[in-house]
Amino acid sequence: MPARQSTPCRRAGRSRARPLQSHREHDAEFGIKKAEKGVKIVDRVIFHCDLNSFYASVELLSHPELRHRPVAVCGDPNSRHGIILAKNEPAKAFQVKTAETIWQAKKKCPDLVLLPAHHGLYRDFSRKVNSLYQEYTDLVEPFGIDESWLDVTGTLHLFGGN
Repeated sequence: MPARQSTPCRRAGRSRARPLQSHREHDAEFGIKKAEKGVKIVDRVIFHCDLNSFYASVELLSHPELRHRPVAVCGDPNSRHGIILAKNEPAKAFQVKTAETIWQAKKKCPDLVLLPAHHGLYRDFSRKVNSLYQEYTDLVEPFGIDESWLDVTGTLHLFGGN
């Protein structure tokens, strides 16, 4: 039998050698079971976390007086980037849509409050949220600024599971 090989494994910016596993060892480690006709079943619990109205929600933390008014975060209405980037629930009630032009949104909702985007602030909040997720699992996969996938299979006991 040939000697086991090593392959680099990246985690948190570090590289470490990890011996290659047999298929049986891999399947056992990750809870993979064989079903009929060779199909594998994986017993994993994955959460998809999506921060709805993320930009608008972050902006409303700085402007709590606007919480119950229709609000949209947008690009500069005087430039070519005059579109809606995000909106809150009251704006959604007027059928304001993400990516529509500001003039279309204002036509639907004349009292729409327009706020400029603060992308650095959104990145900071995104990091804070992902840091919070890290308290429940170290298997966090950010997917864009406002979404993440969390594998909580190994931490179900924190949620009342086995």
